Amino acid sequence: MFLNTRIWGFAFLRAWVYVMFVGLGASSLTLTETPLPAAAYQWSTLALCVTLFLGALAYKKMGAALFDARVRWLATILTTLGTLLGFVFTALKGPLWLVALFGGVATGVGSGLLSLGYGEIYRNRPPSEVDVEIPMAALIAGIVYAFSGMVPPLAGVALASLLPLVSGVIMTLQNHTWQPHNTVKASPLVRSSLGFLLRIGLCTCVVGFADGVVRLIFMAVAHVSANDFYHPGMLLSSIVMAALLVGFVLIWRRSTFRGFYKLITFTIAASIVLTPVFTAVPSWSSLLVLIGYNTFNVFIWVLLANITYSLRLPATFVFGLGWGFLTAGNTMGQIAGNLIVEAVEPSLLILSLVSGLAALAIFALFVFVLKDDDLVDIKKIPFTVEAEDETAASNAEAGISDTQAGTAPDGDEPQPGSFQWACLEMAREQGLTPRETEIMLLFARGRTSTYIQEELFISRGTVTTHLQHIYRKAGVHSKQELLDLIESKLPEA
Repeated sequence: MFLNTRIWGFAFLRAWVYVMFVGLGASSLTLTETPLPAAAYQWSTLALCVTLFLGALAYKKMGAALFDARVRWLATILTTLGTLLGFVFTALKGPLWLVALFGGVATGVGSGLLSLGYGEIYRNRPPSEVDVEIPMAALIAGIVYAFSGMVPPLAGVALASLLPLVSGVIMTLQNHTWQPHNTVKASPLVRSSLGFLLRIGLCTCVVGFADGVVRLIFMAVAHVSANDFYHPGMLLSSIVMAALLVGFVLIWRRSTFRGFYKLITFTIAASIVLTPVFTAVPSWSSLLVLIGYNTFNVFIWVLLANITYSLRLPATFVFGLGWGFLTAGNTMGQIAGNLIVEAVEPSLLILSLVSGLAALAIFALFVFVLKDDDLVDIKKIPFTVEAEDETAASNAEAGISDTQAGTAPDGDEPQPGSFQWACLEMAREQGLTPRETEIMLLFARGRTSTYIQEELFISRGTVTTHLQHIYRKAGVHSKQELLDLIESKLPEA
């Protein structure tokens, strides 16, 4: 069911981000003529980034803290009160520095904890649910944001304050997630996983930066206010994003995550590079930019959720790192865009140059940093507790003990120091099943998936599934990393 409480809770959190941060820029949410100070946004973003990065650095402590209901309630209260009191202080003509400091820090810390909480929730959901639920939640968020612009200011302020409250209550009451016996145990971090996540972080940071710069310069060149830029572009772009991502998942069910990644890369690059073309029609350009913005944000959340589920990594580390880099990159991009606008006269030439460089940076990331081969069909990995239980049960039925699960399929003992011996040593250490060991031996010798399929009389999908199991257990993300791990078992010459 794709309209459950998880979707509504996450949708309201995203809607709060749209309403508050876009509202700050557009000055559309205020109880008086005085809008919330821009410094409130800056403090909130800084506090959000600090919270997310601390979640990544101290992921064990942060993960344990989120399982305490008091911490989840604290996150909800901080975000709600910070939002409400910011408007109240401004209406009462209070010191703006106090509004910015208290409201900004409270909402930043609170929303950061809420984001990490939803990361933990989606770490326990299979890709088949996540790939549809996250885009649907973003679509609902776009609808709520559009609605906020149609109501009187007082109703808009009430809505902005209620969104994090309802979202936090839903997150806190997701009892299935917050019961330790229902939660999939996280695997320890290894060097290859850390490197993989840092590459993702670099990509999110650069793309967020590129998007932020182009957005700011476009608004200056087209003389479009923030309010006109985001209304109705946010709603329309959310509809296009949901149709694009959900349609891709539902129509191409057999597609790999590589195909998904290519689609997203093309979408964000196209939205940026085509922006100057429609400058004469600002509504079209704003729609293009927001399609890229929405699509990439949703894709990153889906990617992080798939990674935590498939590789069983700590949610606080993965989401703290990935979402922290994206937030930091987007913020730095907007700051850079403002500096460029102040330093030079914004023109179509400047916008075209920046858009071209931004698109080149995105393609460079795709080619040199986070290649599609690195993703290894993440969304197809069925890593659930039930899947492990089925594997253990099948081994038991076959009379295979846990210690025998990594032995050679044919029972032959290879010569110590040989490549096959190194493969079997790695298989024993990583707890590979006999079938996984058999496939790994063929794969390590350079056999293709088609060859393995025909040799073992199994389907191509089964080969892919076993390879994903091997990659996950070994803590690697590419064939070269797998070979390096095997070779590390060989005695030095």
